[in-house]
Amino acid sequence: MKSQDYILWTLIVIVFSMLHIHALRRSTGKTKGVFWLLAGAAWLLGLLLFHNPELPGPNDLTKKLFHPLGRWLLS
Repeated sequence: MKSQDYILWTLIVIVFSMLHIHALRRSTGKTKGVFWLLAGAAWLLGLLLFHNPELPGPNDLTKKLFHPLGRWLLS
């Protein structure tokens, strides 16, 4: 991944977080914790893919993970 991809990934996580701040203010601590855990995991995944370019990219992961799941759900 290029540095532009890493910056884009980070901005996506930040924008996603900002869109949900209002809803998170009214939620329970458990929900807040799970949200920030998932947002942090997404950011760390982006960081991992940025520093290890030999790992499969998001398109490869989508093909391997979500296409079989979609076929299974639609069958």
